[in-house]
Amino acid sequence: MKKSHSFITEKEAMRFIKKMYGEDAEVKRSTYTGDTCDFEHNEVPYTVSGELSCFVVNDEIIVAYHEPIFAEYTLYIDGRQIEKFDSLFAAREAFQEVIELSEEENSLCHVQLYDEGKELIEDVTTTIDDEIDVVPSLTVVVRYKQTKLAAEIKAKISQSNYSYRQLSALTGMSKTTIQSITNGDNFTVENLLLLGQVLDFDVKI
Repeated sequence: MKKSHSFITEKEAMRFIKKMYGEDAEVKRSTYTGDTCDFEHNEVPYTVSGELSCFVVNDEIIVAYHEPIFAEYTLYIDGRQIEKFDSLFAAREAFQEVIELSEEENSLCHVQLYDEGKELIEDVTTTIDDEIDVVPSLTVVVRYKQTKLAAEIKAKISQSNYSYRQLSALTGMSKTTIQSITNGDNFTVENLLLLGQVLDFDVKI
């Protein structure tokens, strides 16, 4: 067998496998011990050595990934702690999402990402257009949390096997309102609590 690629996270490794070898590829979990491997992620260099977790694809390709056990990464906006992550990949995705939201809202935000040892990983101050209204960074925080909650609600609906028509009957909300909630809109406390009751999950705002 030959080693194919190294990734930071299991999620990245699996995405690569599905893209390169298809959904029907035979995938087994294993470990891989090899020489030091240097690679890049989002133009950031990484060095991985020692034993790695890996997938063996079709009994011939090794796709390794390295993610520190019990690692923790924290996202900040203007010094305000926003969220903690146990995956560097997820933390970088959230960091990029906040940057994009800041640009969409025309908000001046200082966005930082730290590891569990308080080492700075990412540090960006977004730019604004002075010719249009500048939005407070707190608006970006709210938008980000709405996006996260909307994704969680959408996943809960999918897991519940309820149709939007059935949810409408159970909650008293229109199908259009429920769909807009899964897109990050119509976030009233009443709407969220109704969905939380029906879908059996705690709403954390």
